[in-house]
Amino acid sequence: MRNRFYLEKLVITGIGVQDAQLIFQPGVNLIVGSSDTGKSYIYQCIDYLLGSETCPKDIPESRGYSEAYLQIKTADKRTFTIFRKLKEISNGYVTETVYEKFKTSQKRELGQKNGTRNGENISEFLLDLMGVRDVRLKMNANNKTRLLSFRDIARLTLIDETRVITEGSPVYTAMSNYYEFTVEKSAFRYLLTENLDNELIEKEEKKIYESRIKGKMELIKSMVNSKNELIEEVQKSLSSLSSEEINSQIVNLLDKLKVSTARIGELTTIREPLFKEIQKLKSSVLQSNELLKRFYLLKDHYSNDLERLNFILEGNYLFEQLIAKDCPVCGTHMDAEHLECLAQNDENESISESVRIEGQKIELKLKDLSETILSTEQDSKESKQKIHQLELELSALNDELQLELLPLQENFQSEIAQLMKYNKSEQEIISAKNDITKLFLEKELLDKELESKAKPEEAKVELQYSVLKAFANHAEMFLRNWDFLGLTTVEFNSHHRVFDLNISGRARNSHGKGVRAISYSAFTFGLLDYCIEKSRPHSGFILIDSPLTTYHKNQKREEGDEVEINMQDSFFQDLKNVKSDRQIIILDNKIPPNDVISSINYIQFGGLRKGFFPS
Repeated sequence: MRNRFYLEKLVITGIGVQDAQLIFQPGVNLIVGSSDTGKSYIYQCIDYLLGSETCPKDIPESRGYSEAYLQIKTADKRTFTIFRKLKEISNGYVTETVYEKFKTSQKRELGQKNGTRNGENISEFLLDLMGVRDVRLKMNANNKTRLLSFRDIARLTLIDETRVITEGSPVYTAMSNYYEFTVEKSAFRYLLTENLDNELIEKEEKKIYESRIKGKMELIKSMVNSKNELIEEVQKSLSSLSSEEINSQIVNLLDKLKVSTARIGELTTIREPLFKEIQKLKSSVLQSNELLKRFYLLKDHYSNDLERLNFILEGNYLFEQLIAKDCPVCGTHMDAEHLECLAQNDENESISESVRIEGQKIELKLKDLSETILSTEQDSKESKQKIHQLELELSALNDELQLELLPLQENFQSEIAQLMKYNKSEQEIISAKNDITKLFLEKELLDKELESKAKPEEAKVELQYSVLKAFANHAEMFLRNWDFLGLTTVEFNSHHRVFDLNISGRARNSHGKGVRAISYSAFTFGLLDYCIEKSRPHSGFILIDSPLTTYHKNQKREEGDEVEINMQDSFFQDLKNVKSDRQIIILDNKIPPNDVISSINYIQFGGLRKGFFPS
């Protein structure tokens, strides 16, 4: 873990005035107040106590104050207090103690400038706290070098209200001071790589085909714009869900689909024997109906036979009542001989008795048949009732299948298809981003070819694009957290005189003040995050003055001067996620929501505390 330090307390004192002080904490410190409450004065005091050669402005509220103290704490829990006079540029003094014990403790005098007093100066004292010693920076083509100063780091960590809206690169102090570009770029390179090797092999001079190279570069620019437009278009159709959430929902839907499929299989298994049973019962009913038809015909036949036999019996009875003249047997006139014939016939077999016996047989058959008919009708009725019951069960199964499960499966499949489409869109975006990165790599090669006659020191402090891209990814993370409007990609334009972020295919400095301030803040936040993650040199804290308030009432308003409300809100919400292994100090006049206030060190000027200086 790197050696770092953070600010604990700023105290301004004087004779006959009440001390003005601020307490800082690790994590986020937000000092909010309107204009003329001393915010910029706080910035100037901290900058001065950390080695600036410019005293804080002499404002009316500072009348009577003459001394400034800054209490700092290192990562290994050591506490130091730095002192400087306010009204004139002076050497500093430091003690390893808290502010309250400063005057009674032994002090070390520190020179104003780097390289003075045999290393006993403010810059080298602060660098020593960071574990940085004897680092030299390349200055020019003649390989002239100078010692790294803490002021080289302060340019990247302490951002005032004027610089935060600059159109120049956050790495460079001025847009036109090209002489300083090399050394400032070297300092930035050291923070990103900790690479002290400046001995690069000078490339051989090549013939430059400017028209061809510039044509290729224009094509690359066009392709980058096209890719960014594609990403923006695809992003509009994307769900607000993350890739992890999309995959989780797909897995969940697949599980539900599996359950519904299992239920469909279960119902299908139940339905098949049910359907077969219904068909079997219907077949049985048809068979019974056919039998009943035949039984009814047989019953009619039996009834007719009985009627016929009854007719014979009745006829016989009537014959017995008549005086017969003719023989009923032979048809001749009856005489004594015929009477004997009849008597003889009665002895052999009685017709009436035969008829009655036959009738009894038929009645028995008719009775059996009636019972069979009744039983068959009862069976048929029970079968029909069972068919009705089974058909109701089958209808319920079909309803569950057709009206519930199958539509539900279609819905699951539709949702899965949509989520898969989102995943495909995500892949399209990733592919487009990779293409943009490749295009920038190609552009970097073309830049080098176009500038192959550039000065050697420019080549010797060049950073690999992979390093710059890794840093740009950290800046992009904050821009995304802050809902930067229309964000697609963040690249790093490594052109020596640009050396700045390229956001969504557009130069950072081409935006209005509000966007420039937010993107500059992302640059500063990203550098802090990158150095901590990669264990690179960094003080461990940043101080930014007015990243959200870029328009003031005494200025002419221009388009893009103010930070968008949604970005401002997201900026504040993201402050809750800042880790305690770093320190961020922000001076502004925008008030965050209460949930943000409760989770950070929040100091507001106004009300009982009018400003930095006691009333």
